[in-house]
Amino acid sequence: MNFAIIDDDKVFSEKLSDHISEFCNSETISCSVTLMDPQQIFTSDTELLAYDVIFLDIEMPQIGGIELAHKINQLKGSKETPYIVFVTARDNLVFDALQAFPYSFIRKSHITEINACVHNLYTKLCSTPTYKIKSGRDIKTLEIKNILYLEKQGNYTAFITSTGIFLERSVIDDKHKDLQEHGFLRPHIGYLVNATHITGFTGANITLSCGKEINVSRNYKQSFKADFNEWLVKIK
Repeated sequence: MNFAIIDDDKVFSEKLSDHISEFCNSETISCSVTLMDPQQIFTSDTELLAYDVIFLDIEMPQIGGIELAHKINQLKGSKETPYIVFVTARDNLVFDALQAFPYSFIRKSHITEINACVHNLYTKLCSTPTYKIKSGRDIKTLEIKNILYLEKQGNYTAFITSTGIFLERSVIDDKHKDLQEHGFLRPHIGYLVNATHITGFTGANITLSCGKEINVSRNYKQSFKADFNEWLVKIK
């Protein structure tokens, strides 16, 4: 696993780096950790995409961590990596940071929280969960990470993926039951969205990594917001 740490506090950065290396060694996980200077980030944007995980301080004098996270999300597009993990000493900034859709949060005063986070990310990076559908006469196996969203189309459910569109004669309610545990959320009676592909949420609309905008209907607004917040907590 390739980690980057972006924090203006050099002492803490070195402490975090040592902790990550020690934990990975204890779990026999091969890793490399790079300490990056926040002042140099915008001169080498594309370098950020080389990392699996970026530990990012929310509050820095040179550039805001939330602003930088948004930029990373734009750069990676529909890619899952790099995952962003916010590191903060101020709990009151967590709510604002949710707008950047991080993988998780680590409190500087509770550095051991990083152990479970790294373990879960390692498992996530090593596994590729799939979902089988019957499309016409064929059985298709779709990688869940590539499914962007599902759309109800008459008696069919359309699976819109990064590799194509597949139709299955099925009920979207049943698909919701199957895919809920994989982070698929319902913003509208006719849609299911893969939470990992959400890049924007205004309250009235969500934007996906493919650029698709989906309205969050009035009937689903409260449950969608609650489910989305719960998903953000669970992925820690």
